[in-house]
Amino acid sequence: MAMLLLREITLDRFGIVWTFLLLNKVSKIRYS
Repeated sequence: MAMLLLREITLDRFGIVWTFLLLNKVSKIRYS
């Protein structure tokens, strides 16, 4: 149970980082 919860949190954090990097890349393309 704890491992599953830990995995969910890790995936959530990774998803947030991935979204941030993707938005950063898109904004760089847009403004350059």
